[in-house]
Amino acid sequence: MRNVWVVAILGIVAGAARAQERVAIQGVVFAHAWRFDQPVDFWVGGERRSFDHGELVGLAVHPDLFRPRSGLRPTIWVDDVAAIDRGGPFGDSAHPFVVIQLPPTDLSTARFWVGPREPADRVGAERVRTLRAEAEARGRMSGPLAAESVTAARAVMTEPAPRDARGIVDALRAFCRRTNLRTLRAFPF
Repeated sequence: MRNVWVVAILGIVAGAARAQERVAIQGVVFAHAWRFDQPVDFWVGGERRSFDHGELVGLAVHPDLFRPRSGLRPTIWVDDVAAIDRGGPFGDSAHPFVVIQLPPTDLSTARFWVGPREPADRVGAERVRTLRAEAEARGRMSGPLAAESVTAARAVMTEPAPRDARGIVDALRAFCRRTNLRTLRAFPF
């Protein structure tokens, strides 16, 4: 009987570990406001919309998902918005993070998920809904982030709000010079 309990407990632990591995986005490293002089186009629910402000977000990701390789990277979606990939992975190989640009987003209610390796402008509204439902059904969505974690994540990056794409690069460089990326850890969902 004792062996049955040990096997059952090991099965539960292994199942929990596999479930955690399936979640590609594991937490938020930082959140930082941006406000551009010229609007930026985003794909929202399969449609193009322009915004002049929003959030720059560092996301802790599963180490295997965003390894450098040729070709397209997976698209990160926040609810029904395709995030703009701004680079990475940063950090170390055990704790990588990528940086995305979002339109105005309530991080305390947002759900993060990873879509296929295809440009967001080729994914129509119906396919966005289907892909999101599949990610949710498979337990591959992350979020929302607790309100205290949102506040803490916004306090990590203190550089001035970027005013254009070059400003994002400059802010990220300044952040990387000021911060020991190997010690950065994410605020979990």
